[in-house]
Amino acid sequence: GVAHWTGVPLGVVLERAGVKPTTRDVMPVGFDELMVRRPMPLAKAMAEDTLLVYGMNGEDLPPDHGAPVRALVPGWVGAANVKWVGRVEVSEQPLFSEWNTTSYVLIGPGYQPQGPAKGPVLTTLGVKSALELPWPAALTRGHQTVSGRSWSPTGRIRQVEYRVDDGPWRLAPPR
Repeated sequence: GVAHWTGVPLGVVLERAGVKPTTRDVMPVGFDELMVRRPMPLAKAMAEDTLLVYGMNGEDLPPDHGAPVRALVPGWVGAANVKWVGRVEVSEQPLFSEWNTTSYVLIGPGYQPQGPAKGPVLTTLGVKSALELPWPAALTRGHQTVSGRSWSPTGRIRQVEYRVDDGPWRLAPPR
């Protein structure tokens, strides 16, 4: 689903707290059972779309979505969107947690350890797309109308191509 988030930019909170320009990493810490925590560089924390969220779809943030506050880090993997934020750590030194050293890192042939991390840390998402069927989705034999969406964490999508089975690639019409 798609949610409309209400929150305050993390950067505003950091500025009011007196964050130093020498800060390297910022790490929201969840007060859940696992104490999920995922560091990010100061520049990402200060980005105007990196939020501390307290509302969803015009209502208070529900507990299963991280109430009372969660981090929202657009364009980054889901683990960066820490739920149940109870503390934000700020450091002039690199910060490490399980979520950027052993989990959410690329491991395998071709990926070398990087510092304490087992491999390169996953941060930004790639271009994504999804097909959609009208609700309620009932597929019958014959012609089907399918639509979809594409999005990118780093810029505008200029065009989308598709193909059916092993047929030729075709330009999708814009919505």
